[in-house]
Amino acid sequence: MTEIKTPNTSDLRAQFDRIFQGERCRDYQKQVAHNNTRMYRALSWLERSEDRNLKKDSVERFVFLWLSFNAAYGNDLDWKRSANWERLSGIRRKKEIEKIKKFLRLVAENDSPRFHLAEVICIYKDAFEKIMEIRFLFRQFWQAAYEKRAWLAWLSRRKNSASDRFCEQQRSVQNALQNTLPPKEKIQSVLVPTFERIYILRNQIFHGASTYGGRFNRSSLEPANAILGACVPEILKIMLETMENRKDTPAWGHVEFPPFLKKPDDETDKNPPQRF
Repeated sequence: MTEIKTPNTSDLRAQFDRIFQGERCRDYQKQVAHNNTRMYRALSWLERSEDRNLKKDSVERFVFLWLSFNAAYGNDLDWKRSANWERLSGIRRKKEIEKIKKFLRLVAENDSPRFHLAEVICIYKDAFEKIMEIRFLFRQFWQAAYEKRAWLAWLSRRKNSASDRFCEQQRSVQNALQNTLPPKEKIQSVLVPTFERIYILRNQIFHGASTYGGRFNRSSLEPANAILGACVPEILKIMLETMENRKDTPAWGHVEFPPFLKKPDDETDKNPPQRF
């Protein structure tokens, strides 16, 4: 597989320090405090994923890469239930996968004019295609597996069955990979369904629905790590660039579990969480 020069952690750290340290940051520190925390956390997990010893352990590398990605997209909308949010959204909680989709679309919108994510997609085309071929990473496959009628429909590949939707989504991504599309469209049409599949793998590993060192997840982990290892640094680079170039940065949201102003074991009323 062709290698792409993705941003390394030291380059991203230098950019982070340039943005969040010194006089420039003090002028609007409260406005960017959530971005500071978000990127500091994401870079810490990305740095851990690049440990040479982890290259031999695909499970651990996947965990740290996903944690870095999770730190980047996570926000506290599931905890904050303000009247304004409920009025705008019509719901109290957003599903995690919907949060990821919204985040990836926002990243794609802010990738201009470099569009390096589109380059990553082209270079790692084989890994993206491999992920889309694995039915065990398709949510509706498992829904069908637990319902006899749906399972029979899957086996028969009936129209509008889960298997039909699986093939349709797979063809859609393959077409996007092969055809010349505008960069933003290519990013969204490939990354969104791919990360939806990788999220299922994340659930299998994080919730103990797999065996450490087992053989069943091997074919999924290799392409997933290739995709995350190339995409996550690029995503963090895009986010840092928006933070560096614009004070009115996109709404990446408030971080979950914000750091407290004092020690974590202080009395709550004397130690409120940071409000950005």
